[in-house]
Amino acid sequence: MVPLIAFAGSAFAYVIKLFLDLADRRKAHFLELVALLDQQGTLAGKLAAVYQLSTYSRDSDKEFLIRLFDNRDKIIEGASADILKEEMRIAAEKLRSV
Repeated sequence: MVPLIAFAGSAFAYVIKLFLDLADRRKAHFLELVALLDQQGTLAGKLAAVYQLSTYSRDSDKEFLIRLFDNRDKIIEGASADILKEEMRIAAEKLRSV
């Protein structure tokens, strides 16, 4: 009986560890996507990052992203800025509706 309880405890601890690791990876991915918007790079990469960020649905992520996207006119400049700004506007609207 004791080995069965120990096995169940180990399985439970393993599932908790997997859940925490997934949360850490998701947070790191979120930060990488936001950083991509602030780096030199291709327009396609930045558009893909905006699209991917628009799928985040946690309230704290959504609030930050809506503020970020709403401030697009202050933070986005350069070649192809209008295309990226439009995608950010669309993403902010999508996040508001979720």
